[in-house]
Amino acid sequence: MYFFKKMVIFYLIKEIYSLSPKKLPNGKSKKFEPNKKQPRFDLKLENEHSAYLITKNWMDNILLHLVNNKKKYKNNILEYDDLHIVTNINSMKTDNEYCDKNNKNISTLYFSWNPKCVQGLEEPLFIVVAKLDKKHKILNIENIVQSPFWDNEQIESIYLKYSLIDQNNSLNLTNISFSRLYESNLRFKLAWVNWYNF
Repeated sequence: MYFFKKMVIFYLIKEIYSLSPKKLPNGKSKKFEPNKKQPRFDLKLENEHSAYLITKNWMDNILLHLVNNKKKYKNNILEYDDLHIVTNINSMKTDNEYCDKNNKNISTLYFSWNPKCVQGLEEPLFIVVAKLDKKHKILNIENIVQSPFWDNEQIESIYLKYSLIDQNNSLNLTNISFSRLYESNLRFKLAWVNWYNF
């Protein structure tokens, strides 16, 4: 009985601290304001463990939502809006497992993007995985994982790009490249290259 009580308490604590939904209790969407003067301050450098915990929480929320709601199948294929997030999380884990950890010229960096929430809540909206090539002095943006609770109505993702560019320019030590991200993620290529002229 004692074990059962512990498990229930653990489950409730996990549910309390899980990520909040896209909408507020009044039905309105959460709103975020980017730091337009110094966009780099919306970024936070994370360690590998923190980035993993954040994305694991997102994955748990996606799976919980998938299990609790009716699944949509079309021609025996699961249709779900957040499958691209799951793919990016899995890609992040795979890339980390197969990266050359002995290569001193390449460092993997993790950033969370946390613009100011108008309602006072603080939560990461995106996790960015970048590889710093010290030899060639290039910061390659490799992967970006969005929160399942973010949508463009809250804040446009282009401000994340501005934050990354500002962060890189403030250090003025490397060139920044989005080419690897654009090769693997058409969403960001369309949003940042085709829809915005920057």
